[in-house]
Amino acid sequence: MTTTGSEGSASQGLAQAPFVGREAELEWLLERVRHAARGRPRACLVRGEPGIGKSRLLAELGRQALVEGFQVWSLRGSPFLQTPYLALDPLLKDLAAICLCGGELEEASEAWWRQLGHGEGPVLPEDAGFGAREQRRLSTAFAQALLERAAHGGFLLLVDDLGWLDGPSLELVWEAMAQAEERGREARACIALVAASRGAAPDTAAARAEARLGLGRIG
Repeated sequence: MTTTGSEGSASQGLAQAPFVGREAELEWLLERVRHAARGRPRACLVRGEPGIGKSRLLAELGRQALVEGFQVWSLRGSPFLQTPYLALDPLLKDLAAICLCGGELEEASEAWWRQLGHGEGPVLPEDAGFGAREQRRLSTAFAQALLERAAHGGFLLLVDDLGWLDGPSLELVWEAMAQAEERGREARACIALVAASRGAAPDTAAARAEARLGLGRIG
């Protein structure tokens, strides 16, 4: 397993078991999350073969971050959740419910789903131009919500199975992190992204994200 960088029930169950064998990697990640809490965004990648404990490591990182007072949200990519933004929808709903700017995020999300419902056939990431206005609106509202939460203390976003996260969801997260990094040059932006992957397919949004994460870059 390699670590590089710049809450569902299953994860909670994993985090309740004793954690052994990855203490060094866990501490490395915790230090970067703590650094983000001091106002500089951080993004890190955990890469390794299936079954070596990446999900367990992310679950323990989330548990310890909660103990230290961070806000923690989790996403998981899936080959069965390739509709744009479907994997991200629970997070969008949570943020809309708790943020002052939540009304705009909720409206932007609903506008996207209405647009999707009016399309013919499945919508794939390569369908360039489909719902472009709605996607831009959703991206802006999502970034604003993340920055708002980050202003209320450390915000940690965990993404498991990064290689299976649909391209539009991944780009939405990445654009928000880039805005947080830009904000962090002038003001506090206490946000960290930690992703785990077994290795994305070449020439995909996930592969490009992994390359940027491996270089420690957000923007």
